[in-house]
Amino acid sequence: MDTQQRKEDVEVFAEVKKLLALAMPLIQDPEIAAEAGNYAGFMILSIFAYGLLECQVKFLQAQNNVKPMMFTTVITLLLHVLSCWILVLKASLGSKGAGSG
Repeated sequence: MDTQQRKEDVEVFAEVKKLLALAMPLIQDPEIAAEAGNYAGFMILSIFAYGLLECQVKFLQAQNNVKPMMFTTVITLLLHVLSCWILVLKASLGSKGAGSG
């Protein structure tokens, strides 16, 4: 490992230590932490959709074609707002519905 890389590694490690030192005193309410964990569990489902989106973005960027991406983004936004509204308010799922939507 060359000296430049070693120097950058030491700087990154020092910054991570500072961030951890700042984050340690933060105390979180256990009820909020449990709800956040629940929400994060339902958000896992969105990883698959995100993977498909990344493939589509890279493909269209390679072709320098942005109009289909713009249309898909608008349609996705409208469907997302509608599905979240239905799951959170109409189905009374709360944060589970927000994570699933």
